[in-house]
Amino acid sequence: RPRLRMPSRLGDVVELCPEAGYQQVIYDGNAGGFASEGLLTGRLEVRTLLRRRYAGGATHLLEPRIGWAAIQRTRDLDDTPLFVPRTRLPQQRIRSLTLDNVTLDSADRISSFNGITFGFGNQIFGTPHDDGAARLLADFTLLGEYDFAHSRWGEIVLDGSAQPLRSLATRFSAGLDPNDAEVDETYVGLAWRHEEGHAIEAGYRYLREVPRVFGRFKPEKMDGELPWQPASA
Repeated sequence: RPRLRMPSRLGDVVELCPEAGYQQVIYDGNAGGFASEGLLTGRLEVRTLLRRRYAGGATHLLEPRIGWAAIQRTRDLDDTPLFVPRTRLPQQRIRSLTLDNVTLDSADRISSFNGITFGFGNQIFGTPHDDGAARLLADFTLLGEYDFAHSRWGEIVLDGSAQPLRSLATRFSAGLDPNDAEVDETYVGLAWRHEEGHAIEAGYRYLREVPRVFGRFKPEKMDGELPWQPASA
């Protein structure tokens, strides 16, 4: 899986990171014989960093970014063995936030992809202490995605955390499908943290499409009710 990445800067303002790679997987089994498949991958990430200081001493770092990733198969995958399957629930939010998860997917069956992500990251720091260090109060990213391969908009992604107090922190994430105007996933967690490392967290998660991880169950009636529904209707 060789890759060539060449980070560079335009002046002292814009960061560029182009990457090209190739992935070759070769199989040889006693029953299935020989098979192979190759993938061409490409990426380009562009970002800049803006800073604003407020009168109270707080600092806001804004990072506009745009990223492109593409995967091109070199042959049909119908005859390729399947040792590493795809995930049961594609994590679109994680793929959008880190395009490495697109071009470095470890599954044996990878679909072609051509899309961009665009948005901005945010970091908010509090008033610096006497030693010059400032505590991170919030860190969150808002991104959108467009899939050229299927001519459709992807998820609008929000992911981040905040720590307004030293002992109180929150984590949150959300994925909105703009095509159906529906929320695909949400997580909100609130945690109490002690200086010695102890922590207690309570959270809530919502998934619009729950993964079917139990396979098939035969319907069995119990007291006139149907406790289990078939996994595939």
